Amino acid sequence: YHSAPSRRQVVPMSEIWTDANTQDFESLRAIRNFVSNCQAREEAAREQAADADVMSAQDLIEFKLERNLKSI
Repeated sequence: YHSAPSRRQVVPMSEIWTDANTQDFESLRAIRNFVSNCQAREEAAREQAADADVMSAQDLIEFKLERNLKSI
């Protein structure tokens, strides 16, 4: 029988990866910077894809409007 685990406080990654915590570990700072850059690129790609979806929806609406106007 095991007792229930104690509640642990979750520390955000942003607090763990501070320069103060990684000052003596250049490789850890390099990893942190690499991950941050990857996350920024992924976010930019998601925003670009969302913009493309919006444009595609707009193009579809315009196409349908043009088609409907031609049929009148």
